[in-house]
Amino acid sequence: MGTMINYNIRPSKSIERKMICETFRKIRRFGFPQSYRYIGFGAKYFTDFILFHKELGINDMISIEKNTDNRSRYEYNKPFGCIRLEFGKSTDVLPRLDWPIDKKSIIWLDYDQKFQPFMLDDIKIALPKLVSGSIFIITCNRVIGNEISDIENDERLNYIKSLFGTRVPIDTKERDLVPKKSFSTIKKIIDNNIDEALYEINSGRDDEGKLNYKQLFYFTYSDGAPMMTLGGILFEEADREKYDKCRFFEEFYICDGDTPFEIDIPILTYKEINALNSKLPTDNIQDIAIPGISNNEIENYMKLYKYFPYYTEIYSQ
Repeated sequence: MGTMINYNIRPSKSIERKMICETFRKIRRFGFPQSYRYIGFGAKYFTDFILFHKELGINDMISIEKNTDNRSRYEYNKPFGCIRLEFGKSTDVLPRLDWPIDKKSIIWLDYDQKFQPFMLDDIKIALPKLVSGSIFIITCNRVIGNEISDIENDERLNYIKSLFGTRVPIDTKERDLVPKKSFSTIKKIIDNNIDEALYEINSGRDDEGKLNYKQLFYFTYSDGAPMMTLGGILFEEADREKYDKCRFFEEFYICDGDTPFEIDIPILTYKEINALNSKLPTDNIQDIAIPGISNNEIENYMKLYKYFPYYTEIYSQ
């Protein structure tokens, strides 16, 4: 992961990351965030790891790195000693990790690739390992399959079926695979895969021990590539009251439905950002007027400004 993209300077990704981090603060009913283990893809920059270690106090961290030819560089860039590197493909690494039955996990499979079948395999591997109160998230490019851009529109469905087989919903049409709709198809495939995994997990459990999955995140955004993120919390039926008391849905970006929260950030100068910030917070958009900035752009910024990244350039000699 991370061979093409510097995750530190992707504004939409930065906003998504901060929203997800803010949500993690609400899991205290299940356990303090610092008691969790974080599993993700550090990708040389380790941006998520830095944020979750500093903001949440998580010290038990595992980074899966598929680039086995450049181990020394990943070791060199590892920002904290509490991060353990595991090299290999995620499908190979996930089964060999230790999964203590008393350890809750936050696992973020943050792929920078187009949606592919092995990602569903990773879901099937990871979910049975997660104990009640754990968080599972998956991110991928919302184009399906590596070669779909080279496939004629009327052949895309056959191509997708050749990749995913019966995992493709039976009612999928060619029009559901175009870029503006493909994220919805991907969500259906992932949701079905999660349902299948939970069915297998729960087949031998009593009612109180049955594992539930509740969606919390459904983001779409683009930092040069069209991306989507889907994820939620897993909890046993006996812990349903803990889930209710977390009150996740107080946050405006939490989404349990099929309409994504689109992270659509306006392109603004530093001066425009500072001018907008000086008027916020406010519920009245009429209080704000910036030359050349539309009301729609201002409304988008008003929703996201607390999570908005602020970049500057520093010269050193």
